[in-house]
Amino acid sequence: GVDFKIANAMPRGNVKGISLQSRITIPYGPELYQEDPPQSDTEQPYRGYGAGMGAAEKIVYDYTQRYLYSMSDAGYILVVDYQNPANPQLTDYSYAPPHDNLGSMEICPEQGWMFLSLFKEGQVAIYKLIDRSQPATPQLWRVVDAGQNVKSILANGDCSLIAVANTNDGKDLDQGAVTMITGFADLQQEPSVTTVPLDFNEWDDEYLLMRGLNMPLTNKSLEYWDDHSEDADDYD
Repeated sequence: GVDFKIANAMPRGNVKGISLQSRITIPYGPELYQEDPPQSDTEQPYRGYGAGMGAAEKIVYDYTQRYLYSMSDAGYILVVDYQNPANPQLTDYSYAPPHDNLGSMEICPEQGWMFLSLFKEGQVAIYKLIDRSQPATPQLWRVVDAGQNVKSILANGDCSLIAVANTNDGKDLDQGAVTMITGFADLQQEPSVTTVPLDFNEWDDEYLLMRGLNMPLTNKSLEYWDDHSEDADDYD
């Protein structure tokens, strides 16, 4: 519940401690398994069909409007009001985006944008964030084609460019890539979309790890998977 910018950070060694202010349980989505009667997608707030790690697969926080957005692995975006950090509330603005296979989520609080990567569609859906002065469910702004297998997504500092990872799954893509999108804020013009293939074969694991690349599976893990996975033959 505290607005924080890196430019205002104190020198290292000034952190005195962290104390728990509140806790909230976020559901996966509407209560679809309730017998009498089941909760619909439009009935708010969602009571959920349970809580767990998958209910908050990805979270982002809009520090300007004090809303937290949580993406569940059931395909819902849950919105929590943190106007009072000591008493956060699940809102009536949670929703089910009309897209399949949500990949990741990114927001630009200062500009009021939310970006959802849509894995199978190969697209990025752009939404307007909630305005506290006129709160409502986030509204779809536009959908942009972004290559195949879109996954992780990241915006630059002034939100003039968003970069999307195109995942090499060994089937649809034989080489990873990054797709960069600009000019999405103006509905009167088509966004500029540039896909840059990435060939990591020229670098070894040690170099990539030194450069800060997240590599949870190293030491020829893909060769191990190819030798031992039951699914490997389907992706040759």
